[in-house]
Amino acid sequence: MQDKVDKITSLIDKHLKDELSEVENGELDLWLSESDRNRTWFEQINDRVTLTQKLVEFAGIDKESVWQKTVDLINADGHVIRMHPRKAVWKKYVAAAAVLLVSASAWFYFGQGKSTEAAKAPIVSNQLNNKIVPGGDKATLLLADNSTIDLENSGNGIVAQQGNMSVSKVDGQVIYKQQGAGSVQLANLYNRITTPKGGKHKVTLPDGTKVWLNAASSLRFPIVFAGKERSVQLTGEAYFEVASLNAEGQKIPFKVDILSSAGKPGGKVEVFGTHFNIMAYDDEAAIEATLLEGSVKVTGPNTNGKDRGTFIKPGQQAQLENGQIEIVKVIAADVASWKDGYFPAKNLEAVLRQIARWYDVKIRIEGNIPETSLEGSKIRRDMAFEDVLKALGSFNLRTRMEGNTLIIIN
Repeated sequence: MQDKVDKITSLIDKHLKDELSEVENGELDLWLSESDRNRTWFEQINDRVTLTQKLVEFAGIDKESVWQKTVDLINADGHVIRMHPRKAVWKKYVAAAAVLLVSASAWFYFGQGKSTEAAKAPIVSNQLNNKIVPGGDKATLLLADNSTIDLENSGNGIVAQQGNMSVSKVDGQVIYKQQGAGSVQLANLYNRITTPKGGKHKVTLPDGTKVWLNAASSLRFPIVFAGKERSVQLTGEAYFEVASLNAEGQKIPFKVDILSSAGKPGGKVEVFGTHFNIMAYDDEAAIEATLLEGSVKVTGPNTNGKDRGTFIKPGQQAQLENGQIEIVKVIAADVASWKDGYFPAKNLEAVLRQIARWYDVKIRIEGNIPETSLEGSKIRRDMAFEDVLKALGSFNLRTRMEGNTLIIIN
């Protein structure tokens, strides 16, 4: 059997590289004609989405060996594995992945047995709600006069005019643009952009700062930044690219006050110009401020001016919990990967909370969640919910659906 496995592995490898001879092509055709199982496997190897899913599934069998070896093979040039690589490089990726994957899982595809791990974690998706779909560009904009704008259903163009500040929507983002000099009156007026569960949105603030809001989040900000600081208030999660200067060309601090959904202070982040991510959901154990570029100062809540703050460097994360700040090293780009369409690679329980917010479902856990890290995996946020369930099953989670509730039954 092993000789046959090696032979088929070699043929598939050559097929993916367009290196099959006429004789070898005939051998591959003969093997494909032997059974529907063989042809199904071959078709899956040729499909980029299915292959990537198989890599995730088999990562659950032996994460320390199979997954890492796969990453090493595919990712040898330092690039991130993409679910939809450019066509020009796809064959390079898939060929490397196929060789390892066929070898590592031959016992499964050639009928030598079934994965005991997979047997532990069947996907039970009865009563799957077809209305459960990935999130999208959904948000509500609350203006200074308390009127609201549904950004999901607004067309591109100017959606509001507040004094000499125009507010436009352009392809999933809101842009503030000042016409002429600002005014003290406008500086005392605030707007708020809020995303629901299953929503996200991007906003360019009056000073040029860009903010990506994740699901179930809110950002409050003045129509015009004036005075000695630029101050905004955040609940939920957002990624910031802060303009180093304000609209008048002045270098003044940019401060993010972190609040709970009930308005309770959670801490403060102060910067001049930098890229960072803040995650501050009420159902998370800690507030996380992660720095990708520049320098930020993180201050705990209720310090009454006595706390001088803690500075973090790129690749560091400040975790605020119970008034204490702990600094840890992280892969900062992974933390902020949600804005690029991926679920950040954290532990399973944290990812489940992200899935709940993004697909707007409830989650009930009946049992224990394995202490499993998704580091190295890339689960896209545009996947159909059924495919998300399959991905969870590959990490040994047994699930079932009851209406809009995903039940983990480990």
